[in-house]
Amino acid sequence: MKLQAIEAFLAIVETGSIRSGARKIGLSQPAMSKVLRALEEELGVGLLTRGVKGVELTEFGRLFYHRAAAIQNESLKAREEIQQLLGHAGGSVSIAMAPAAALKVAPLVLTDFFKSMPGTRLHFYEGLQTFAVDNLRTGMLDLAICPVFSPISEREFVVTPLFDTSLKVVARKDSPYDQVSSLEELQEARWVNIVSGASVSPLINEAYLSKGLPAPKKVVECYSFSSALPLVLKSDMLGLFPDEWVSVPGISADLSILSIDDLPVNRLNLIYRRDQPLTPIAQHMATLILRLAEL
Repeated sequence: MKLQAIEAFLAIVETGSIRSGARKIGLSQPAMSKVLRALEEELGVGLLTRGVKGVELTEFGRLFYHRAAAIQNESLKAREEIQQLLGHAGGSVSIAMAPAAALKVAPLVLTDFFKSMPGTRLHFYEGLQTFAVDNLRTGMLDLAICPVFSPISEREFVVTPLFDTSLKVVARKDSPYDQVSSLEELQEARWVNIVSGASVSPLINEAYLSKGLPAPKKVVECYSFSSALPLVLKSDMLGLFPDEWVSVPGISADLSILSIDDLPVNRLNLIYRRDQPLTPIAQHMATLILRLAEL
């Protein structure tokens, strides 16, 4: 199987059509169709079908896509790693961080990182466990710093605890819940959940279940802290946010932190794949993160 075939397949999927995919990698449309046909013949299955909205992945295509993305990403990393070992500047590292890590880790680590690796490109994503695990598997990410809400295979990943962060139940100033001091009084409230692969945040769930209470059912799912925060600030919704975020000047002034005790701890972990070596740049980043956790 040739890398060109994998590159062509990924280009078609990512652009939505054979014509656009061909343009992306500099092939003619007939040449692109020929490469795709040869790949499907080699695998013995159809990978794509043409639909009204462009090409669509078959069941086999969906399975192959994740493997193909991983192969392409590992190929790029191999080239970068060789250049780094030869002493050439440049290269890249991709990392996903939970919102608390973005505030607590990133500013401290990145200053030292860019002093020693000034020519490095950094790809920085906000994400929790589901996003991190999926993209570590494909090779899009080198590292992730996030809580672990469900078991992760130790055969597949290295998971190193870093530090704990406290959580706060927050509402807007002058909300109906401003003076509430127990979770029992919040069961009918609507919560904003920063999505982690569950319909209710595992931490919200844990807080309620630890008190023998059913988890709240009124939940709005958000995919980033920046989308969750305005919902709390501009409505009667509640959030369970890291203390690092709700203490930021300019944010804290508009929030009311409810006096609720015995909330679960948010433990941040450094995660990377066990079966793939880190590039020198990614290893340096991991070392800085672990050193910070020891302070």
